[in-house]
Amino acid sequence: MKMFLLLLNIVQFSIILLLTNPDELAHRQVLVERVNHQLSTEAPILDKISNAAGSLSDLGAEYHDYKVFSTTQRNGDTLTFGVLGNVTWMGGAE
Repeated sequence: MKMFLLLLNIVQFSIILLLTNPDELAHRQVLVERVNHQLSTEAPILDKISNAAGSLSDLGAEYHDYKVFSTTQRNGDTLTFGVLGNVTWMGGAE
């Protein structure tokens, strides 16, 4: 009986992960928010432009859907990671 309940819990959690996996749009929103953050910082204008240009290049990142989680990657580096409906920036310092 314990084994059945364990398997049932594993199946339930897998279904939850499948249903709450963030889509590509959610990842793109995090990337756009990053560009907006770079433009809104209190830094010299040239630093803002340089940082925003780097962030804009991240918008071309590839979206990967692994069914239970998802990522965006550029040049082999993971920029965002999504699971349970949440997307987190993983690409470095804000």
